[in-house]
Amino acid sequence: MKSVCIFGCPHCTNESIAYAKGMSIIGRRRLGGFAYDAHAVTQEAERLKGVLAAKGIGAKVKIFSYVDTAMCKMHEKERQRVARACENTDAAIVLTCNAGWEGIKSALPPSFKVVKGMATTGEISSYREIQNGKDVLIKEKTKIMSFKELKQAT
Repeated sequence: MKSVCIFGCPHCTNESIAYAKGMSIIGRRRLGGFAYDAHAVTQEAERLKGVLAAKGIGAKVKIFSYVDTAMCKMHEKERQRVARACENTDAAIVLTCNAGWEGIKSALPPSFKVVKGMATTGEISSYREIQNGKDVLIKEKTKIMSFKELKQAT
């Protein structure tokens, strides 16, 4: 493998990485709230890019910045952007939940290798505030629920 495209979802993945790494500032809105810079997932994707570069594998990072674009809920236009981002690469590494992984897979030919970069073990109910233009995750009020807990609750 010579090159990969690393995708990161700016939604629950971004929140989950921030929660796990103890990050409080997880992003910021721009362009009147229509665009979003997801800090946690971007940092993780860039870290992974560095790991791959040390092994001689080229990587590019693609984090969609539009507020309403989650990898699990893409329109055809976003799927086309995924396909274009993967041109001239051998595989995609996907920092998303399982549904986001399926969204990325659906945008690419069946033979294209799409690797899960995260394991989905539950759900996050995040508590966030905007402070000085930055999106802040309030960890003390955020709830992480494992699938096991969710199953027992029903």
